[in-house]
Amino acid sequence: MSFGDWISGSGNTMDQIAAAARGQQSPTGAQGQPPAANPPPPSGQPNQPPSQATASPPDLTQLYVKLAQQDRAANMFDRGLAGMQAAFAPPGQQAAWLNSAPPQQDAGAMVENLMKIQQMQFQRQNQQTIMNSAPALAEQLFGPKPTPQQIQTAQGIIASGKYGDVETNLVGSGDLDQRQYLQEQRANQQAGQPTVDFSTWKAQHATAAAVGTEAAKTKFDAADTFPSLDPQYKTAEDTVDWLNQHPDATVRAVQWGSAANGRVGQSLGGLGILDQDTKDARSKIDQLNDENFRAGLANVKNVRSQSEANKVGGAVSSLDKPGNSPQMITQELGRLTNTIQSARGNLMGAAGRVIPYKYNNMIDPSYLDPNSQTYNGAKMEVPVDLSKMNDADADAAFEKLPSGRAFIGPDGQPHTKK
Repeated sequence: MSFGDWISGSGNTMDQIAAAARGQQSPTGAQGQPPAANPPPPSGQPNQPPSQATASPPDLTQLYVKLAQQDRAANMFDRGLAGMQAAFAPPGQQAAWLNSAPPQQDAGAMVENLMKIQQMQFQRQNQQTIMNSAPALAEQLFGPKPTPQQIQTAQGIIASGKYGDVETNLVGSGDLDQRQYLQEQRANQQAGQPTVDFSTWKAQHATAAAVGTEAAKTKFDAADTFPSLDPQYKTAEDTVDWLNQHPDATVRAVQWGSAANGRVGQSLGGLGILDQDTKDARSKIDQLNDENFRAGLANVKNVRSQSEANKVGGAVSSLDKPGNSPQMITQELGRLTNTIQSARGNLMGAAGRVIPYKYNNMIDPSYLDPNSQTYNGAKMEVPVDLSKMNDADADAAFEKLPSGRAFIGPDGQPHTKK
């Protein structure tokens, strides 16, 4: 240390910088005073000194600025002394005294040293962060009580900054499940979504796979059994349509009950009391009540058909109550109509067919949702728009429509051609 260093105190600053580079407190406090003793810990708590690696880094920039100022002052002082010595020295020794003054320190080298020290300090902080966070990440990846090797793996993941760099290394044996798990957890973390440990994830995916397999089987069964089921539902729908077209006969058929088709009915028919429409209505209601007919609405392989058949059976039972008032019979007939139409539309949706527009808003919307597990490729019929045509063109287009085709009429409303 030169006399100028001793006067300016730059030696103390160098000690502080060296201590900061090692992640330690300065051996002396401000103005060269010894550091204050650590305060005693609160009562009942162990003495746990704070982690130096995770504490805020000392401001090395200020320390280097202070060092530069002290170094400049020391050099000026030393040069001044050298000049005074040269002034009083013999002529042959003056040049030697002038050259004895210390040179100025290179500013670029000082900045480079500063960057290196700060880089070392940040690396040490990052290593401490890895050590502190690895156990929690290991629990997410491998479940409770991770092994030291698993914690070490988690440290590597944190050090890489992302899951992708270590996915292959982590799976080791090429386990595609674990690789997929890591990719999903990485995406969840980036999106701010919660993550789960691998065992939980695998159980969830096993359940989802089983559900997906069952859904695929259900869709196949629905498509496979539809050709035999749909004619049954069409018959039921046609039967209900006839009852709606003969409301008075339907009311009388329900109120007379089974007597309308027995010997009593024949006698009453002979007397002109029961008309043929009433007896026909009774026959159609009996057909809907027939156990064999109802059995034809369901198929053991088609889960949806079993549910829909039960709904149709319940609606028929509610309609066929002799004690019902005419108004109640009309209401129950409307409910039966909607039940049968909804059932047929749902079966078409489950089988992946084009669903007639008249069933719109009556079916399960999941059959039309490509993101649903029940989606099997079904589409809703798009009505032919005749409302914007002139009368002649609309009439011609209407004549070409097949029976059952939906169209938009002059009133702007959807209709179905009979």
